[in-house]
Amino acid sequence: AAHARQQAPGGGGGESGTGEVQIELERFGTGNQARVGSWCGIRLKLTDSAPKQRELIIRLRSVDSDGDKPVSQIGLTSNPGLGQQVWLYARLPYPLLTAPDMMSVGVYEAIETNSVGEPGTPGYRAGALLASMRLTPRGGAVIEPTVGLIGVVGARGLGLQQYADRAGVNSPWHKVANEVTEITTGITPEDMPDRWLGLAQFEAIVWADGDPAKLRGDRARAMRDYVTQGGHLIIVLPSVGQTWTNESSTELYDMMPSVAITSLEKIEFESYRPLLTSSNSTNFPRTSTVQNFTIREGALPSEAVSILDGPDGKSVAVRREVGAGAITLVGLDLNQTTLSQFKMIDAEVFWHRILGRRGNLLEPEADPSAIGGAKLNLAATANRRDIRFDSGIGYFIGKSGSSATGVLAGFIVFAIYWAVAGPVGFAILKRKGLSHHSWPLFIAASIVFTGFAWGGAWILRPKRIEATHLTILDHVYGQPTQRARMWASVLLPTYGTASLGVGDPADLREQSALRRSLNSIAAWESPSSTGVGFGGFPDARDYALDARTPDVVRVPTRQTVKQVEVQWAGGPRWEMPSPLAAEGQTGVGTLAINERGWLDQTSPLISGSLVHKLPGPLTDITVIVVRRQTALPMPMRRSTSLPDRSALICMAEAYRFQDPWEPGTALSLDTVTRSRTGPERLRTEFGSYLDTFVPSSMLTSIVDNDETGFTNSAAALTALGLFPLLPTPNHNSPSFTVSIAAPQRTDTHGLDLGRWFTRPCVIIIGLLGQSSPQPSPVPFVVDGEPATTSGLTVVRWVYPLPENPPSYGARQADLSTTPQPEKTPDPQ
Repeated sequence: AAHARQQAPGGGGGESGTGEVQIELERFGTGNQARVGSWCGIRLKLTDSAPKQRELIIRLRSVDSDGDKPVSQIGLTSNPGLGQQVWLYARLPYPLLTAPDMMSVGVYEAIETNSVGEPGTPGYRAGALLASMRLTPRGGAVIEPTVGLIGVVGARGLGLQQYADRAGVNSPWHKVANEVTEITTGITPEDMPDRWLGLAQFEAIVWADGDPAKLRGDRARAMRDYVTQGGHLIIVLPSVGQTWTNESSTELYDMMPSVAITSLEKIEFESYRPLLTSSNSTNFPRTSTVQNFTIREGALPSEAVSILDGPDGKSVAVRREVGAGAITLVGLDLNQTTLSQFKMIDAEVFWHRILGRRGNLLEPEADPSAIGGAKLNLAATANRRDIRFDSGIGYFIGKSGSSATGVLAGFIVFAIYWAVAGPVGFAILKRKGLSHHSWPLFIAASIVFTGFAWGGAWILRPKRIEATHLTILDHVYGQPTQRARMWASVLLPTYGTASLGVGDPADLREQSALRRSLNSIAAWESPSSTGVGFGGFPDARDYALDARTPDVVRVPTRQTVKQVEVQWAGGPRWEMPSPLAAEGQTGVGTLAINERGWLDQTSPLISGSLVHKLPGPLTDITVIVVRRQTALPMPMRRSTSLPDRSALICMAEAYRFQDPWEPGTALSLDTVTRSRTGPERLRTEFGSYLDTFVPSSMLTSIVDNDETGFTNSAAALTALGLFPLLPTPNHNSPSFTVSIAAPQRTDTHGLDLGRWFTRPCVIIIGLLGQSSPQPSPVPFVVDGEPATTSGLTVVRWVYPLPENPPSYGARQADLSTTPQPEKTPDPQ
């Protein structure tokens, strides 16, 4: 990738500085690609011309919606004459998309102090400016907030590029599917950032090539933290010499699936074709190396589960759950030249079943039943309108109620004052013959109503710190880590500064450079803020934060609110749902899937009961049971030789009910997952359930797209977890006047539950605080003390079930009929 190198006369990049340090921008985002609205890693190369070593402070300056400038900074000991690489981290504001040079970097001489110093530079403060420059990333490095990102360690895309096929050069939509996902290839182990924040933009990272032994120290810890925070690391094992399961060769050894690996060389590969492609091309490799996985005895479903089996029934893709994330091992040699050269890997066939997605990616072949027999209705493709399922975040955290009360009170006081000091007061005086006292009345009224105004303002003025939040909380049963993302409007009723943090207050007070954190906090603005500037307050100020540990920040305050985005991961703070032991037994119970319940309309699909001890009742609950993936090969489309890629990859059922689930009350899944319908429970085939979230046209919508809020908040918030499985557009629609709905997201990338639909599990999604606002599970701190939070939390709980990988069925011989969904248990 091309590197941007900038140095103005004197080394200042067009700004002031002594020119003693040369600055080179090497990476703007891991792999030189970054998304606005997300955290980004920026790698610089610094060369100091000083005659001896010295301490430096490097500052990355941005701007927030208040016009204030967050400054991410770290310290560095220079090595004169030698280039030194350093990573800085910051959340990219949305206006960066249209003003790519709004961020700058400066290098300062570090002055030792006797105090704690500044964030990121303990014991030092900034002195003379040695060099500065504007950061102008190369073309295409900064992408839109609606676009997903997948990183690839290696030069080959392995078929993933099909996710990046846009409807046009600048189109925000995929040509055939919903969301565009850019694929960042060419990443090397040496290019990895030293903090998880540099990887947070990726929904998944595919390790296709590279020695894992080179991922050590801070870079290995960054990958570990990324996975724990909810990331998905997919490792394609090399055909020879794999060392991922060698304890001495990788620092991630303890996170690998609990399996034994058997390598088979030069085996007949034709029978594996249905796993990778729908093509019948003769270019498919005749032989290949396949590595099978055998789950170790005693391994839990969360420690190893087969995602895909080969035709011989042996696992070729296996997964382990780690915190809120996962690591998947792939035993097929996807890197072989034949597969890459002839583009033999279909993302819809293979990657959908690894990532947990649905939908067409390739342009369909000619369909005689379509208008004119066209391949693709381009008019319908272009006539799309996006539905942003997370556009209501600002609505949920807005604090318009208290400000509206103040404005109304001010208007009433002014109206009465105007009447008394003006025409009404004068009319009364004139009637009584005292009109010559009009000036004293005016002065008295001014004094009295000024007192009323000041007194009312003092009474209405907020006097305590509080935060209104929207939080998405994820927990996998049996994992020691929960993950949450919180958006909050924090009311700060003082002038000056306030320290905002996330995590344990004792940890946040620790200034040691060795302190690491899985948490972050940053100023947040609405995605509609894509103009060149924010505006903001006239007294805009800088505020510093540790570039490597941004879990605490000291912000300017003006008796107003500060909107922030918080990412947190840690030990469970709430007692989430847990299975109850069977009657007459002690300890913790289990949930079990009942295969008979898949067919029998009176038998439950899941046996067992759950209880939770959350702060309040869960409402608008959806229970989803994922039984397994659909059989291979994929079913075929009517009147064409291509597979029906719009079909779901999984066999699942959804159950919805409105009754509140109170804390301490047992929820019987035997009752919930019965196949009966009625006012309390509703069983729905999963595909039909997903159809309810996306209208067939934009004549109706579950979301108001002007960011005033949701017309159905429960539906929109639930849909965020199911986003990659939402229905894709019907491009053969005969209507050119009605827009096709195109689901989009901006702030919730990486928060979907897609990968869980590739393995058996039970998923429960519910809302906490819908009727009565509840505190957030995120430990939020203001000035060293826990802050009061109230609002809505989307609770998402997952229970892993034993493996049940997809079976192999006979290829459909009759292509003129549409195969029915599988509704019978497989023989095994």
